[in-house]
Amino acid sequence: MKKIVLLLFIFLINFFYAQNIGIVSNLNPKLGYSHTKAAIKFTPIFEKDLDYDLNDFINTTFSQANKTTVHFNDFDWKTLGFFDEFTKSVPILDYLKNYCESKKVDQLFIIRKVNSFKLIGPMDMFFNFKNNFGIMTFPNSQKRALMYYNFAVYKYSLKDNKIYSPLLKKNERMDVYLNNSFENAIYDDNKMLKDNRVTDYFIPIFENFMKNSFLKLLNQNEKEVYIFKK
Repeated sequence: MKKIVLLLFIFLINFFYAQNIGIVSNLNPKLGYSHTKAAIKFTPIFEKDLDYDLNDFINTTFSQANKTTVHFNDFDWKTLGFFDEFTKSVPILDYLKNYCESKKVDQLFIIRKVNSFKLIGPMDMFFNFKNNFGIMTFPNSQKRALMYYNFAVYKYSLKDNKIYSPLLKKNERMDVYLNNSFENAIYDDNKMLKDNRVTDYFIPIFENFMKNSFLKLLNQNEKEVYIFKK
Protein backbone atom coordinates (compact mmCIF):
# COMPACT_ATOMS: atom_id res chain seq x y z
CA MET A 1 0.00 0.00 0.00
CA LYS A 2 2.82 2.38 0.90
CA LYS A 3 4.47 1.63 -2.45
CA ILE A 4 1.27 2.51 -4.34
CA VAL A 5 0.92 5.77 -2.40
CA LEU A 6 4.56 6.64 -3.09
CA LEU A 7 4.20 5.94 -6.83
CA LEU A 8 1.03 8.04 -6.94
CA PHE A 9 2.83 10.86 -5.15
CA ILE A 10 5.74 10.74 -7.61
CA PHE A 11 3.31 10.66 -10.54
CA LEU A 12 1.48 13.73 -9.27
CA ILE A 13 4.72 15.64 -8.78
CA ASN A 14 5.88 14.79 -12.28
CA PHE A 15 2.48 15.59 -13.72
CA PHE A 16 2.29 19.06 -12.24
CA TYR A 17 5.93 19.77 -13.00
CA ALA A 18 5.33 18.82 -16.63
CA GLN A 19 2.56 21.40 -16.98
CA ASN A 20 4.95 24.36 -16.93
CA ILE A 21 5.64 24.73 -20.66
CA GLY A 22 3.36 26.78 -22.87
CA ILE A 23 3.47 27.18 -26.65
CA VAL A 24 2.16 30.05 -28.76
CA SER A 25 2.35 30.21 -32.53
CA ASN A 26 1.00 32.46 -35.27
CA LEU A 27 1.95 30.06 -38.08
CA ASN A 28 -0.17 28.15 -40.51
CA PRO A 29 0.87 24.69 -39.23
CA LYS A 30 0.29 22.97 -42.58
CA LEU A 31 3.14 22.20 -44.96
CA GLY A 32 2.46 24.07 -48.16
CA TYR A 33 2.98 23.15 -51.77
CA SER A 34 3.13 25.74 -54.52
CA HIS A 35 3.97 25.85 -58.20
CA THR A 36 5.80 29.12 -58.46
CA LYS A 37 7.32 31.63 -60.84
CA ALA A 38 10.89 32.46 -59.86
CA ALA A 39 11.85 36.16 -59.69
CA ILE A 40 13.29 38.58 -57.12
CA LYS A 41 10.29 37.51 -55.05
CA PHE A 42 8.59 34.21 -55.72
CA THR A 43 5.06 34.45 -57.13
CA PRO A 44 2.92 31.35 -56.56
CA ILE A 45 0.80 30.20 -59.49
CA PHE A 46 -1.20 28.13 -57.01
CA GLU A 47 -0.85 26.99 -53.40
CA LYS A 48 -2.28 24.05 -51.48
CA ASP A 49 -1.82 22.32 -48.14
CA LEU A 50 -0.07 18.97 -47.97
CA ASP A 51 -0.83 16.23 -45.46
CA TYR A 52 1.65 17.36 -42.82
CA ASP A 53 0.89 19.30 -39.63
CA LEU A 54 3.74 20.95 -37.71
CA ASN A 55 1.76 20.86 -34.45
CA ASP A 56 1.79 17.06 -34.53
CA PHE A 57 5.57 17.06 -34.84
CA ILE A 58 5.93 19.63 -32.04
CA ASN A 59 3.75 17.60 -29.69
CA THR A 60 5.69 14.42 -30.50
CA THR A 61 9.05 16.13 -29.95
CA PHE A 62 8.11 17.44 -26.50
CA SER A 63 6.47 14.14 -25.56
CA GLN A 64 9.65 12.24 -26.46
CA ALA A 65 11.54 14.68 -24.24
CA ASN A 66 9.08 13.81 -21.41
CA LYS A 67 7.65 17.31 -21.42
CA THR A 68 3.96 18.15 -21.34
CA THR A 69 2.95 21.31 -23.16
CA VAL A 70 -0.13 23.49 -23.42
CA HIS A 71 -0.95 25.43 -26.60
CA PHE A 72 -2.50 28.87 -26.12
CA ASN A 73 -4.36 30.88 -28.77
CA ASP A 74 -4.97 34.20 -27.01
CA PHE A 75 -1.46 35.66 -27.28
CA ASP A 76 -1.21 39.33 -28.32
CA TRP A 77 1.28 39.12 -31.20
CA LYS A 78 1.32 42.88 -31.76
CA THR A 79 3.07 43.26 -28.42
CA LEU A 80 6.22 41.66 -29.80
CA GLY A 81 6.67 44.33 -32.46
CA PHE A 82 9.10 43.56 -35.27
CA PHE A 83 11.28 40.54 -35.79
CA ASP A 84 14.85 41.82 -35.74
CA GLU A 85 14.78 43.71 -32.45
CA PHE A 86 11.23 42.91 -31.37
CA THR A 87 10.43 46.53 -30.43
CA LYS A 88 12.01 49.33 -28.45
CA SER A 89 8.81 51.02 -27.32
CA VAL A 90 6.63 48.25 -25.87
CA PRO A 91 7.38 46.55 -22.51
CA ILE A 92 7.61 43.07 -23.99
CA LEU A 93 9.14 41.40 -20.96
CA ASP A 94 6.39 42.75 -18.72
CA TYR A 95 3.75 41.34 -21.04
CA LEU A 96 5.45 37.93 -21.23
CA LYS A 97 5.89 37.82 -17.47
CA ASN A 98 2.23 38.61 -16.82
CA TYR A 99 1.11 36.20 -19.55
CA CYS A 100 3.10 33.29 -18.12
CA GLU A 101 2.00 34.01 -14.58
CA SER A 102 -1.64 34.10 -15.67
CA LYS A 103 -1.22 30.80 -17.56
CA LYS A 104 0.84 29.23 -14.75
CA VAL A 105 3.72 28.29 -17.04
CA ASP A 106 7.43 28.71 -16.33
CA GLN A 107 8.52 28.70 -19.97
CA LEU A 108 6.81 29.93 -23.09
CA PHE A 109 7.94 28.72 -26.51
CA ILE A 110 7.22 31.34 -29.15
CA ILE A 111 6.99 30.18 -32.78
CA ARG A 112 6.66 33.31 -34.78
CA LYS A 113 6.26 34.31 -38.40
CA VAL A 114 8.90 36.79 -39.50
CA ASN A 115 7.28 40.18 -40.03
CA SER A 116 10.22 42.50 -40.57
CA PHE A 117 13.23 42.20 -42.83
CA LYS A 118 16.58 43.78 -43.45
CA LEU A 119 17.27 45.40 -46.81
CA ILE A 120 18.12 42.01 -48.30
CA GLY A 121 16.44 39.24 -46.37
CA PRO A 122 15.78 35.78 -47.81
CA MET A 123 12.63 35.28 -45.72
CA ASP A 124 11.13 38.33 -47.40
CA MET A 125 10.76 36.29 -50.60
CA PHE A 126 8.13 34.11 -48.90
CA PHE A 127 6.32 36.74 -46.82
CA ASN A 128 3.05 36.72 -48.78
CA PHE A 129 2.76 32.95 -49.09
CA LYS A 130 -0.25 31.30 -47.47
CA ASN A 131 2.00 28.76 -45.74
CA ASN A 132 4.90 29.61 -43.45
CA PHE A 133 6.92 26.62 -44.61
CA GLY A 134 6.52 24.67 -47.79
CA ILE A 135 7.79 23.08 -50.97
CA MET A 136 7.94 24.79 -54.34
CA THR A 137 8.29 23.55 -57.91
CA PHE A 138 8.95 25.64 -60.99
CA PRO A 139 7.62 25.82 -64.58
CA ASN A 140 11.11 25.92 -66.08
CA SER A 141 12.32 22.71 -64.41
CA GLN A 142 10.40 19.51 -63.77
CA LYS A 143 13.25 18.10 -61.69
CA ARG A 144 13.98 20.92 -59.25
CA ALA A 145 12.26 21.68 -55.95
CA LEU A 146 12.85 24.07 -53.08
CA MET A 147 11.79 24.02 -49.43
CA TYR A 148 11.49 27.26 -47.46
CA TYR A 149 10.39 28.59 -44.07
CA ASN A 150 9.81 32.13 -42.78
CA PHE A 151 9.54 31.83 -39.01
CA ALA A 152 11.74 31.64 -35.92
CA VAL A 153 11.60 29.82 -32.57
CA TYR A 154 12.20 31.50 -29.20
CA LYS A 155 11.78 30.68 -25.53
CA TYR A 156 10.76 33.03 -22.75
CA SER A 157 11.89 32.05 -19.24
CA LEU A 158 9.75 33.35 -16.41
CA LYS A 159 12.50 32.66 -13.89
CA ASP A 160 15.07 34.71 -15.82
CA ASN A 161 12.58 37.14 -17.35
CA LYS A 162 14.51 36.81 -20.61
CA ILE A 163 13.96 35.65 -24.20
CA TYR A 164 16.29 33.13 -25.79
CA SER A 165 16.98 31.69 -29.23
CA PRO A 166 18.65 28.29 -29.81
CA LEU A 167 22.38 27.91 -30.43
CA LEU A 168 22.51 25.54 -33.37
CA LYS A 169 25.53 23.89 -34.95
CA LYS A 170 25.89 23.83 -38.70
CA ASN A 171 24.48 20.30 -39.03
CA GLU A 172 21.52 21.26 -36.84
CA ARG A 173 20.43 24.26 -38.89
CA MET A 174 18.46 24.59 -42.09
CA ASP A 175 18.90 27.42 -44.55
CA VAL A 176 15.87 29.66 -45.07
CA TYR A 177 15.46 27.90 -48.39
CA LEU A 178 16.98 24.69 -49.67
CA ASN A 179 17.23 23.59 -53.30
CA ASN A 180 17.52 20.09 -54.69
CA SER A 181 17.49 18.58 -58.17
CA PHE A 182 16.02 15.14 -58.61
CA GLU A 183 16.90 12.50 -61.18
CA ASN A 184 13.46 12.42 -62.83
CA ALA A 185 10.46 14.73 -63.20
CA ILE A 186 8.77 15.37 -59.85
CA TYR A 187 5.40 16.82 -60.96
CA ASP A 188 2.75 15.76 -63.46
CA ASP A 189 0.83 17.63 -66.17
CA ASN A 190 -1.33 19.23 -63.48
CA LYS A 191 1.82 20.51 -61.74
CA MET A 192 1.15 18.28 -58.74
CA LEU A 193 3.85 16.17 -57.11
CA LYS A 194 3.95 12.70 -58.63
CA ASP A 195 5.00 10.88 -55.45
CA ASN A 196 6.69 11.30 -52.08
CA ARG A 197 10.26 11.75 -53.34
CA VAL A 198 10.32 15.48 -52.65
CA THR A 199 8.75 15.37 -49.19
CA ASP A 200 10.85 12.35 -48.22
CA TYR A 201 13.96 14.37 -49.06
CA PHE A 202 13.07 17.70 -47.43
CA ILE A 203 10.99 16.83 -44.37
CA PRO A 204 13.76 14.98 -42.45
CA ILE A 205 16.02 18.01 -42.89
CA PHE A 206 13.28 20.35 -41.71
CA GLU A 207 12.40 18.14 -38.74
CA ASN A 208 16.05 17.87 -37.72
CA PHE A 209 16.20 21.67 -37.63
CA MET A 210 12.96 22.00 -35.67
CA LYS A 211 13.77 19.23 -33.20
CA ASN A 212 17.20 20.65 -32.44
CA SER A 213 15.73 24.13 -32.00
CA PHE A 214 13.33 22.87 -29.33
CA LEU A 215 15.82 20.58 -27.59
CA LYS A 216 18.52 23.26 -27.45
CA LEU A 217 16.07 25.61 -25.75
CA LEU A 218 14.87 22.89 -23.38
CA ASN A 219 18.48 22.12 -22.44
CA GLN A 220 19.41 25.80 -22.13
CA ASN A 221 21.86 25.70 -25.00
CA GLU A 222 20.78 29.15 -26.07
CA LYS A 223 21.61 32.81 -26.43
CA GLU A 224 19.72 35.75 -25.05
CA VAL A 225 17.64 37.97 -27.31
CA TYR A 226 18.17 41.44 -25.94
CA ILE A 227 15.12 43.61 -25.40
CA PHE A 228 15.45 47.39 -25.19
CA LYS A 229 12.71 48.88 -23.05
CA LYS A 230 11.79 52.54 -23.21
